Order: sequence, then C-alpha cells, then structure tokens
Amino acid sequence: MTTTDISTSVPFRQVTDRNGRVYRLGETDRDIMGRPRWTMVLFPWIGMLGISSSEYAFTSAEETLHDAHMWASGHIFWLMGVWIFFQAAVAFPAGQLRESGRLPARSAMLLGALG
Repeated sequence: MTTTDISTSVPFRQVTDRNGRVYRLGETDRDIMGRPRWTMVLFPWIGMLGISSSEYAFTSAEETLHDAHMWASGHIFWLMGVWIFFQAAVAFPAGQLRESGRLPARSAMLLGALG
C-alpha cells in the first residue's frame, strides 16, 4: 500500500491498495461532491421512481391490453420481463464505458435521463 500527500484547500491523503484502487482519506462528503451523502440515495431513488411508474402502469393495464389486443396474461408479463431484462442489461456496457473513461459520468447521466 502506498500513500501520497497532496496539498489542496482541504487536506487529504491518497492511499493506493495493491489492486491499484485509489482512496482519498481526510475529506468529507461535502468536500468531495459538494452536497451531502444522502443526496446520492435520493437522486437514484427519484430516477427509479420515474421508470418504475411506467412499468407499474404497464402491468396494471393488463386487463385493458387483454381486451383491446386479445393478449393473454403470459404474453403481457413476458413482454414486461423482456423490458426489465434489457433495462438491467444496459448497465454492464454502460459501466464498462464509464470505467474505461470513454463515457464521462455527466454524459452517462444525461443519456440515462433522456432514455
């Protein structure tokens, strides 16, 4: 493990473990992000609330879809499963792009919000 002392307005120390991950010690959540840590729970919760309302509306419209298009319950929930699968599957390539540095966090968030 190696440490690096860097002088900034907020004193902190960088610690690198044997896997190459870098940790910053001595800073508070407001020093790093400019906002309290609980907002990092609130913002994703709001995003999930936005997409979940569409998913719940789709599944709650089962009877209407059946009457309008003669879809069986199995077809409706299979379609919902495919939607959820692809919604979750996009996380892996997006994470790879983010970690490689080809997709900055700001751009990833904006693309996700538009999606």
